[in-house]
Amino acid sequence: MVRLQPSASKCVLLPLLGHRVDGGCGELSRGDHLPPSVYLCGGGSLLPELTLEMAKNNWAAGLPFPRSPKIRHLVPPDVRNLTDSTGQLSSPQDIAPMGLANHALRTETEERDTVNSVMRRVLSAIKA
Repeated sequence: MVRLQPSASKCVLLPLLGHRVDGGCGELSRGDHLPPSVYLCGGGSLLPELTLEMAKNNWAAGLPFPRSPKIRHLVPPDVRNLTDSTGQLSSPQDIAPMGLANHALRTETEERDTVNSVMRRVLSAIKA
């Protein structure tokens, strides 16, 4: 395993970051405008270098944003249909688990609705 010094890792990370963001956003746009807001989440989004580089907006040059994008961290209150009753979720690093929980709940509800629909049809067929 190669260990980089903090200054060396910045030299490697920042050009890679710019290339990945530029390439990824370019593919997402498909010729249309990109939304003027960029939301960061996950533990890695809390890296100070990432936040600083994203805020500079150098990476956005040449991408089809209608105006200079605003960068913001997603926080738990931003997640719809899911409430933290414990009050322990407070950071952008909590967004991914909350998103997975939200997806699982939605999937369970859809499956339950499908099963109920099939059961109703079976009962209707039996009664007929």
